[in-house]
Amino acid sequence: MEAAQQANTPRVSKPRQERWALSHPLRRVLLWYWAFAVPRSGKVIRVAFIQPGLGILLALVGWLAGLLGWFSLSLVAGLVISAIGVCVVILSYLISHVYHKEYPGRFNARLEEYVARRVSRLSKDDFIPQYKTRDYPANEKIRDRNLQARRALRVELERLAQSDRTVSPPICGILAIGPKHSNKTGALWDAMANDLGGWTFVRWPHHMDHPANLAIRVGSRIALWIDNLHDFAHPGEAAALAQFIQQVRDSGRQLMVLASCRDGGHL
Repeated sequence: MEAAQQANTPRVSKPRQERWALSHPLRRVLLWYWAFAVPRSGKVIRVAFIQPGLGILLALVGWLAGLLGWFSLSLVAGLVISAIGVCVVILSYLISHVYHKEYPGRFNARLEEYVARRVSRLSKDDFIPQYKTRDYPANEKIRDRNLQARRALRVELERLAQSDRTVSPPICGILAIGPKHSNKTGALWDAMANDLGGWTFVRWPHHMDHPANLAIRVGSRIALWIDNLHDFAHPGEAAALAQFIQQVRDSGRQLMVLASCRDGGHL
C-alpha cells in the first residue's frame, strides 16, 4: 500500500501545469498552421515551405524596388516591404523551432526509431500492413470495433481534459484485444487519426536502451503506440516502458496510450 501511494504521489506542481496549459491554445494553432498542406498529405505545397520563401522574396523585391525605383516605389516604401519580408522569415524560423521541438522525429536521428512525428502527417499504410485491413470495411464486426475505439478514445480525451484541474495527470489510453488479423491496430489507427491529429506519434521499440530524457524530447502531447502489447512481456522491456510512462507523467505532459493485444486464447 505504501509503495502504491508513493507511485501516485504527484511530482508536478499545480502552477507549472497551469503555465503549461496556458501555452496550449497558441501553441496548437501554430503547430496546426505549420503542418497545413494541400492536399493533406502534400509534401511540397505546405505553409512550412511557402511562408519562408515568400518572406525572402518580399525582402529582396522590396529592397530592389526601393533602390531601383521599380513600380514607382520610393526607397522608404521599398525598405518597409523588405522589413516585412524579414519579419516573415523570422516568424517562420520561430514557428519552425516550435514545430521541430514538438515533432523531432525527422530532425533527430536518435529519435527516428520512435517516429516522433505529427499524427496528421503520417500514412496508415506505412504502419498497418495491408493484409490487416483488406476487405474489413464490409465486415459488420470490424465497423463496430472501429466505432467502439473512437468512442473509447473520446472518453479518454474527456478524462484527460478534466485532469487539467487536478495536480497529477492520469494515465489515459485504450487497449484493443482480439484474435490475430481482427483489425485491432486498424481500429486504433482510425481513432487516433480522427481525434489525435496534432499529437506526437511515438512507436515503442523492442529494446531497453532508451535516452534518459526521452519523455521531454518527444512533444507535449504524446500518442504512445504499442502494437502487440503481449510481445513486451519480458521483464526488462516492461520495466523500460513503465519507466517512460512514469517520466511522461512526472513531466506534466499529456499521454494517450494506444495498445493492441491478442486475447488469451490466441497468444
